[in-house]
Amino acid sequence: MTNQNQNEQLELGFNGARAANFTRQHRQQKLHRAKWWFAQMHRVVDAARGWQPAPAARPEQIWLPGQRVEIRLLPQHQVTE
Repeated sequence: MTNQNQNEQLELGFNGARAANFTRQHRQQKLHRAKWWFAQMHRVVDAARGWQPAPAARPEQIWLPGQRVEIRLLPQHQVTE
């Protein structure tokens, strides 16, 4: 195991292997994968079709079994249609 201190960063290598070379290769591979991923996402967005949002859901009254709660609206909060 060897210590190689370059650019004020401690890197460890095994049996004299160059840790900096591995790090450089790994960084390039990560950069390549990231570029590929973002290219894929750009293709998906560019190919997306226009869509209309779903209409608003209709109101639904839900009663929970066993609950006996009565809710009264004050006159200023009543809904008129």
